[in-house]
Amino acid sequence: MVPNTVLNTVDGISVGGKVVVCSQVLISALVRVGDLFTVAFCRPGAKSWFVSALGKICPPIDVVFYEGKVYTVDIDGNLCSIIVEEDIGSGKLSLSRIERVVTEAPSFPWPFSGAGRCTMRHYLVESCGALLLVRRRIFRQPSRDGLYDTSKVVRIEFEVLKANFQSSQWVKVTSVGDDQVLFVGVRSQSICVSQYMQKGNCIFFLHETERYFDDAPSSYSIYDMSDETVHSPHPRGSCKGKKLPATWLFPR
Repeated sequence: MVPNTVLNTVDGISVGGKVVVCSQVLISALVRVGDLFTVAFCRPGAKSWFVSALGKICPPIDVVFYEGKVYTVDIDGNLCSIIVEEDIGSGKLSLSRIERVVTEAPSFPWPFSGAGRCTMRHYLVESCGALLLVRRRIFRQPSRDGLYDTSKVVRIEFEVLKANFQSSQWVKVTSVGDDQVLFVGVRSQSICVSQYMQKGNCIFFLHETERYFDDAPSSYSIYDMSDETVHSPHPRGSCKGKKLPATWLFPR
């Protein structure tokens, strides 16, 4: 159990990238308050946010709204559920419960030995009623002068885990479904692609940090879970050289 604590703060809050419209009365976002990375909540149109102290225990790196609750995950794979309630009389929002429901993801095997440095990204996404944790590893080799700022990507790996709330564990899955495709990034979503004659069991991912992908032909690539290969799609789309990174847009 994580203590239900709210930080009373007005200044110094910056949104850290992901904003989730949970319902007509609730918006959640990853925020930074000084050195604290955590999650904040507000009503649509409100002039102020209230900030959870969750980040003191499990600094969140992604957030998603799933089955009526807000879920966050930290770099170790700890999954926390947050219940936000509205006071019927005043209309104010409050945190009624914060709970760690899954503890730590299993270690990501390290089968590749030829890379000099590795970075990892985590994404929460709902797919076919399940809550998935998608982990992406990027292996890079330094440039000839030994600098990583101009390093070359030599391998990209993905692992997909499903939350088992009964056992409070992550369970590895080898397929997301022959008719499903995961789009991961600042916005993540699972799409049924059988009606579009598109190959399923794939993960579309963005190259969020452009300097790691200077030699990439596009701003996004596709990871095929069936054979663990990465390829660039056709037609290609690129936002290279732009100030803002690419993102996914999903019709409602």
